[in-house]
Amino acid sequence: MLPVLILEDNYLYKITVNSAEACGVDYTSVRFHRDQPYFRQVLPLLKETTLVVKSGVALNIKEKDIPPKEAFDKYPISVSKRYVYSDNPRLAPMYSNLKDMVSHAAVDLSVTIINPSLWDDIPETDSNVLNKKKRLRIPRYMNHKTDPLNASVVCGKDALVYGMLGEKAAIWNYIPNLWSGEATVSESYAYCFDKLEPFLDGLEDADKARIQGLIDITNERISGFRKKLFDIETEYDK
Repeated sequence: MLPVLILEDNYLYKITVNSAEACGVDYTSVRFHRDQPYFRQVLPLLKETTLVVKSGVALNIKEKDIPPKEAFDKYPISVSKRYVYSDNPRLAPMYSNLKDMVSHAAVDLSVTIINPSLWDDIPETDSNVLNKKKRLRIPRYMNHKTDPLNASVVCGKDALVYGMLGEKAAIWNYIPNLWSGEATVSESYAYCFDKLEPFLDGLEDADKARIQGLIDITNERISGFRKKLFDIETEYDK
């Protein structure tokens, strides 16, 4: 299994550390400064192909979830798109209604796999760095993440389908909602907040209470039904 580097850039780092320890992964935790370039901070810390995650994500990694290191020999970085539905012909046009939409090509650096041997130098800034790099796309189960469409645009059915993907996800990445402590009905369908409950030890009481509120709402609204649907679908696919 790949080593894990946890970038501590917020007060949620205990969630990531607790989940890493529960998974039994080999991890290192370092301080990360959001006002400084990502690659300039991260690349000097890497000696081999590494899974790099920002604090606040919860790990549920098993040996079978991550390909062997050889799978990344030709790729300097593996990364997922910022927008979950950007390759969905039916849902992608809905992004045009969002004021903060950047680009369908934008990436999410909160979860990456980096092969440092394929970086000739350390860039001064992050600007246009990835335009020059061959990238492998991280599958959704390795970064089950938030998306602005889930807040208000997608219907309950689409949100539930996406939430079912999170039932066995390797990484649960809901940082914006954990910061705010808020979730719309669709977001509670789409995100598996309930999976984070075992990893809250060490958080400040106020932070723990805010996240527990999201967990409780999810349990009340959908988690049991979502899991039953997932189990039925999994059994049907066997």
